[in-house]
Amino acid sequence: MASRRWRREPLGRAAGSGARRARRAGARRGAVRRGAVRRGAVRRGGARVSVTHDELREATLFASLGQEDLDGLARIATAEERGAGDVLFAEGDPPGDVYVVVGGRVTLCMAIDGGEGETCFLTLRRGELLGWTALLRRERVATARVVQPARLLRFGASDLLELCEEDHDVGYAIMRAAFEELADRLQHTRVQLLDMYGTKG
Repeated sequence: MASRRWRREPLGRAAGSGARRARRAGARRGAVRRGAVRRGAVRRGGARVSVTHDELREATLFASLGQEDLDGLARIATAEERGAGDVLFAEGDPPGDVYVVVGGRVTLCMAIDGGEGETCFLTLRRGELLGWTALLRRERVATARVVQPARLLRFGASDLLELCEEDHDVGYAIMRAAFEELADRLQHTRVQLLDMYGTKG
């Protein structure tokens, strides 16, 4: 059962944020020059492929953000193309990166029967968030496996948290979208449990 998609109205911007944005832009340019992390592109067949605003807007997480904010996200994003069967992370792994699915499908599974088997409970598609527990600095609660060749946007959790800390308007927009998506997933899980063990009422 696919997750429900929803539309949100753009969020208003706080007054007096121009100076803060200028300082943030300067800090980001410095970070990019230092080249500590490969940002904003992926190499595919020897060609440089940029992360586009359209790809970022596909994510419910970033849909309400403006162009300047998307510029900042593009600088900390890395695009990846992964094949069917690839494991992005495993249940119990330490926190790492956060992903947005741009194309293809990724399924989430949990171990059962003392690790002898697993059950897959959610399939993520275009525009959906993957690996959100990294933002809470918690270990992975499920295994993420590509089931259909996928294009992903990858963000270092620390980079994304730093961006949210630098601009609280951006942080609020991202966190609100994340809470909405997670609430939808909880409702999806509730429906699954009702289908398995009982009826609504």
